[in-house]
Amino acid sequence: MHLKQRTELAIALKIIYWALIISTFFTSGCALFTSRIEHAMTLAKQGNLQPMTFQTDSFRIYGFQRFSDPLAPLTIYLEGDGAAWKSKNRLAADPTPKNPLALKLAVQDSAANILYLARPCQYVSSKQCTPQYWSSHRYSPAIRNAINQAIDQARQMADSSQIILIGYSGGGTLATLLAAQRQDVCQLITIAANLDIDAWTQHHKVTPLWGSDSPIDHATTLQHIRQIHLVGELDTIVPQTIAQSYMDALPDSSTSRMIVVKDVNHYQGWDRQWPILLQERGDCH
Repeated sequence: MHLKQRTELAIALKIIYWALIISTFFTSGCALFTSRIEHAMTLAKQGNLQPMTFQTDSFRIYGFQRFSDPLAPLTIYLEGDGAAWKSKNRLAADPTPKNPLALKLAVQDSAANILYLARPCQYVSSKQCTPQYWSSHRYSPAIRNAINQAIDQARQMADSSQIILIGYSGGGTLATLLAAQRQDVCQLITIAANLDIDAWTQHHKVTPLWGSDSPIDHATTLQHIRQIHLVGELDTIVPQTIAQSYMDALPDSSTSRMIVVKDVNHYQGWDRQWPILLQERGDCH
């Protein structure tokens, strides 16, 4: 075989090799994405929740709903940050959660009107979905505006005049920020939520979330909303000090409560204790 032929053969083999690598990457990625959607749909069926997608000005937002009483408030569960990081220093290409904990809580809720919302770019893909929206800008105005629009659409569909916001982890952060903007929130419940972003980044010695807003900066605005902030006793991801920092920023007149839940860390134990913890939820008036 001539040198030129050997060179051409080597180049062809390299092209075939990299084509196989790329094909395997996308095939496995699609399979993983599909399996997470299927897992979410299986969970949702347990609570008789139906899938739906909300189209907003900037993002499509995936969710599940069960609306049965127009006179009842709409209880909204917001998902956490999901699988935002592939490793400590490497962002994931897709933030769809492996363990959709907020969905696991929503299916246990027997309230008449339930809405579960994934975060923008979870369970869906679009050209707008760039990694900044599950890293530095995860609590940005763009994300909040999209979720607000989805909530407005859902509230109209459910014909509810009031909403209860329940958010897990980063979903609790967003729920708090949304409550500061909206006039229809009668109760706010957060679970393992990052309520003081600067204190959290300093605690973990990580890069500040420079494109995000922090709930602690809205504590005064939120003082009149009934709030319950649940913290896991064993949570090292968002420790009790972060929620306490937010509680300390609330005016003395606030009736907000922080509850430390025993034998629970950031990821484990919440779904097991949720039926009991839900009893803390009050009625809207």
